[in-house]
Amino acid sequence: MKNTIFAVLRFFYKILGRILPPIARFTLWVLATAIVAEFVWAGWQYNVTKGSDFLASFLR
Repeated sequence: MKNTIFAVLRFFYKILGRILPPIARFTLWVLATAIVAEFVWAGWQYNVTKGSDFLASFLR
């Protein structure tokens, strides 16, 4: 009985070893993309607000 339990555990461990790395890689890629997008968005918003203020002061 003990041997079958260990065999089943080893089987699941093998499956998880095959499935988890791509999921982990995908998660890291998504996180990195989100962080970069956050900085790009913040910079774009800053430039847009700065630009509109500049235009508003220029048109006054």
